[in-house]
Amino acid sequence: MSLVTLIRPPVLVAKWAHTTPTCPPIGLAYLAAVLIGNDIAVNVVDAVGNAPDQMLPTDDERFLSHGQSTEEIIEGIDPATQIIGISCMFSHEWPLIRSLITRLKEVFPQILIVGGGEHITALPEFSLEDCGALDVGIIGEGEETLTELVSAILENRPLDAITGIVYRNNGSILKTAARTRIRNIDNIALPAWELFPLDTYLDNGYGFGVNRGRSMPVLATRGCPYQCTFCSNPTMWGTRWVSRSPEQVFDEMLQYHKR
Repeated sequence: MSLVTLIRPPVLVAKWAHTTPTCPPIGLAYLAAVLIGNDIAVNVVDAVGNAPDQMLPTDDERFLSHGQSTEEIIEGIDPATQIIGISCMFSHEWPLIRSLITRLKEVFPQILIVGGGEHITALPEFSLEDCGALDVGIIGEGEETLTELVSAILENRPLDAITGIVYRNNGSILKTAARTRIRNIDNIALPAWELFPLDTYLDNGYGFGVNRGRSMPVLATRGCPYQCTFCSNPTMWGTRWVSRSPEQVFDEMLQYHKR
């Protein structure tokens, strides 16, 4: 039985764009791995990986939705799911993802919907105000926060003790204290890529980088010391830069090469 379903939503692209960020979602893969490591069953719906060549019209004729349709996403959700986690990385995609969340709540009114990513982190209260179907927003790094949140929900415990979230309570939107950054990122479980349709990406040459062949995303560092005015990084991570050990990163590269 899947207790948690993680959704990578479709990507919003300009109608005349020549490229699109069709890359395996490393953030969700890390979240899935951490949940599994805490004995929480996980199901994944990768709307882009499941339909990498599908472009659908949106309400704005200038843009297309790259990936599965909302109804196709719904079909992939296990009815036994108790919590849905959905990523929203970029604010320009918020209207598309907001519509998806609203539809998910219509079909699964009993399921708690949790949002995370750069957009939610940058605008946590706004996200819940603007989308009545979104129940909880995770601010910043999600591995520890989502694990605690899922445990509290499944055990019917109050959410006010969980740092790094924004949530609804008796008609009000409340924000808890900021969560401390994860200091040793070497201790985070490696991405659970077995839950994602990697062959769809690799066999079709999708990914980032100079070599557009069979390439995998790898996280080597987290954080950025700069404070660009257009970027939510200072809110998302703070300005502290941390790195994984070079040995661990190299070992991960070797694993991917062998596989």
